[in-house]
Amino acid sequence: MARRWWVRGVVWTGIGSATLIGVLLFILVLVTQSAFGREQVRQVAVRVASGYLIGSLHLGALRFGPGCALAIDSAALRDPDDSLLVSLGPTRATCDFGALVRRRLVVTSLEVARPNVVVRQLPSGVWNWSRAIKPDTSPPQPSTGGSSPVAVVGPVRLSGGAVVLEVPWAPSDSLRGAARDRANDSALA
Repeated sequence: MARRWWVRGVVWTGIGSATLIGVLLFILVLVTQSAFGREQVRQVAVRVASGYLIGSLHLGALRFGPGCALAIDSAALRDPDDSLLVSLGPTRATCDFGALVRRRLVVTSLEVARPNVVVRQLPSGVWNWSRAIKPDTSPPQPSTGGSSPVAVVGPVRLSGGAVVLEVPWAPSDSLRGAARDRANDSALA
């Protein structure tokens, strides 16, 4: 008689565990495969990133693939003056799911189409990137000798991009008249 109760307990525990796993899988599919779920993930990602940014981040539509695959339709990072810092076309990435569970992001492949990066030095000497990202004011943590929380170990493919470097320029103060005009003309040519 006691054995029957034990068997029933094991059976009901198995049924409960299977139901819990089924519900968790349903929620995972709902979050990653429905338009509503993908939009919620996109909003959370933008909200988390805005905690580190003074500028703004726009993420396009997200798509999740099997395993640990992610596709982003487009992305743009702007500084507080709404000047473009980075824009990305369609981007695909895959990661190591086991590392993700251990709170590390290991990117196994990355494909970025049409990345555009603008690096601009303002006349004051400040770079645009320093104005878009919040400075880290926390005290430095002692090194534990552990590995970085983010690593890229697979192939990275960039196609059709551009990097623009803008530095203010002015002719030398020692130039006068025609020499100054020639320096301006050669700089603009």
